[in-house]
Formats: sequence, structure tokens, C-alpha cells
Amino acid sequence: MKTLFLLIALSAHLPTIPKGSVYICDSPTAKKYHLRNDCRGLSRCTHRIIEVTLEEAKKRKFELCKFED
Repeated sequence: MKTLFLLIALSAHLPTIPKGSVYICDSPTAKKYHLRNDCRGLSRCTHRIIEVTLEEAKKRKFELCKFED
């Protein structure tokens, strides 16, 4: 029973894995994707912010923003 409680408690702290859309800066030098369009990592984007699928972001070799961990 203690093990079950511990697993439930720990699972609450795991990062959420997005299944749908993510946000990227539409810049040739951008390297990160973001789970929210208001992520502070996107605040430095001087190009437009676009919504793409997670698969598309990974295909472009984008990695999760460090502020989203």
C-alpha cells in the first residue's frame, strides 16, 4: 500500500507530455519548442510564433524549452 501511494505521489511531479500542438519561434536559429504560447522562452522571439504538432517540432530537431521542465 505504501508503494502505491508513493507511485501516485511521484507521478504528480512528472512533466506532462504533450500529445497535440506545441509552439515554436519561426526563426532559422530557433531550437526549442514550447508547451504554452506564453512561455517566457518565447519572449525573445523576434519572428512570429507558430503552432505545430509535436511530431513536426521533433522532425525539425527542436528540443523542449528548459523553462517547460
